[in-house]
Amino acid sequence: MPAKKRPLLERMARARKLKRIRTERKVTKSRHEGIRVLRNISAIRRFRQEAKGKAVTRLGFGKEENRAFEHVAGLMRKSGLSVRTDAFGNLYGRLEGKSSKVVMVGSHLDSVRRGGAFDGVYGVTAALEALNNIKATGNPAHPIDLVVWRCEESARFNKAMLGSNAALGKLTAEDLIRTDANGVTLRKALEQNGLTYKPGQQLINPQNVLLYIEPHVEQGDILARAKRKRIGIVTRIAGPERYELTFKSHSAHSGATPMGRRHRKDANVAASKATVKTRNLALRANHISRILGPTVSQAVHKGPIVGTVTQMRTVQGSLNTIPGMVRTTLDVRALSTHQRGKLAKRIITGVRKAALKEGVSLDVKELSRSPPVSMSAKNVTLLERVCRENGIVHRKMPSGAGHDASNLQKAGIPSAMFFVPSEGGFAHNPHERTHIKDLGAGVVLLTKFLHGVAKVSPVN
Repeated sequence: MPAKKRPLLERMARARKLKRIRTERKVTKSRHEGIRVLRNISAIRRFRQEAKGKAVTRLGFGKEENRAFEHVAGLMRKSGLSVRTDAFGNLYGRLEGKSSKVVMVGSHLDSVRRGGAFDGVYGVTAALEALNNIKATGNPAHPIDLVVWRCEESARFNKAMLGSNAALGKLTAEDLIRTDANGVTLRKALEQNGLTYKPGQQLINPQNVLLYIEPHVEQGDILARAKRKRIGIVTRIAGPERYELTFKSHSAHSGATPMGRRHRKDANVAASKATVKTRNLALRANHISRILGPTVSQAVHKGPIVGTVTQMRTVQGSLNTIPGMVRTTLDVRALSTHQRGKLAKRIITGVRKAALKEGVSLDVKELSRSPPVSMSAKNVTLLERVCRENGIVHRKMPSGAGHDASNLQKAGIPSAMFFVPSEGGFAHNPHERTHIKDLGAGVVLLTKFLHGVAKVSPVN
């Protein structure tokens, strides 16, 4: 019977069946890609300080990060990529093309202390899988570089994204004398790895880069809580403002000193009150922001405002001593520099008052600050289009965490970023986990995106 004469319901049922078959084929393919990515993540997870358990400690320029880099370099060579490292130790695997303009995709392999297996590593393994897909189907006009950044986390040297900063010539002589917990400077760590980076040395020319894209697991629970949302397309990355707060008084015997402020000047009590004060002021800032709503000029910056005491260490204290010195670190973030600055000022003022009530002095040292950065609007639109064309359910969202993509965008390289869900919202946590179908969906999106921007032509 001709199609036009078939009953309407029969034609609709047939269309639904064909759509379901096509969807099932896509899901099956993305599942296979997700399985391969998960295998690579599991293999890289072996390179850590811990002998057992789920936790991963892989600090920048440590032997564990070195071994992970060697492993990934081997995977790159196995995939037929040309491999090199730069003067800071960043790793590049290139799928060759004829154009002088390079497309870059990347992430990192280092971790925080006792973190998880997916942070950063997913971006590297998803990119490797995407490049394998492209290599099997065609030849890119633009070369595609898979870049693995060194020391993205601030866990060792108290400054994040060192690898991308170095590549863009943004590291200073002061950065190279930053020390880790054992007193080893960044310069010494570089020398121990046979690297000779000089302050301000530029390792990437932004004029030669067409664009940069970074896949990553979400470091929160927005996608995990959303119904059917498998991809988060990042529109803006928050900038952190970080401080070291040192609470000083005088130590005393914990048994012989009577209770009460007249007798005790407890730096630990002051630091603890500062932690609560920070949380309350950040909650209040979010509450006010929700009530007032963004102004027209701030609408693009709408998002969370956060303040966190991230570390607390007793410098002078023992089992039977009232602490005389406690050192904490403060991390304030927002999508608006103005909002972030206001909150940081309120927190420091409030913390100082709380410390004085306990008879404790406060020293404040600014560690770093970075501006919030908007991703390339053109790349955001392109990612949305690829998602729609491939039936990938998605949403646009900001990133509260910092990423290398912000450094490249600031350097004038049009950059993009997307998230896959982290089940339970775990991040910087041994329980990080992402479902295989979501790992695969990210690979599909990345492959299609790179296929378009690198102008891949079919194999003859």
